[in-house]
Amino acid sequence: MKHSHFVPNGKAKSERNNRFWSNYSVEFSYKRIVVVKTTMKLLIRLCGLGLMLIGIKVLAGSVILSGYLISSLPVVLCTISGILTLTYARQYRKLGWLLIIFSIIYAIARGKIFITPISLISFALAFFAVSTGYTMLATGKIKLPLLP
Repeated sequence: MKHSHFVPNGKAKSERNNRFWSNYSVEFSYKRIVVVKTTMKLLIRLCGLGLMLIGIKVLAGSVILSGYLISSLPVVLCTISGILTLTYARQYRKLGWLLIIFSIIYAIARGKIFITPISLISFALAFFAVSTGYTMLATGKIKLPLLP
């Protein structure tokens, strides 16, 4: 014979639990969990964007641009056309990357861009910030390969 646990109102404990975990309260808590997960994903993505911006600022601090707009017009046009090709013409992605790489090589060869020395630890931290920030922004999750 099974003994059921009695509560003061005369109903068994399992019956009281069934009443407590009705569909309405489970559905309400599920919606609450979804809202919390959505908010956390948004916060993680914003932190990822911040990490990317900080890393890019540190890396861009060692680059010096010289020249006027007229002399660097081919570089600007080539870079903008490469970005537009990457963004809007998905079937020509390789051409977009080639345009961007060509504009960077052209700017360095013409002496429009000077790259100043940067310490290895600054470069490593900036690169880590950019890569981790991109992962956080793209997935909404924190994925660090160093942690299990």
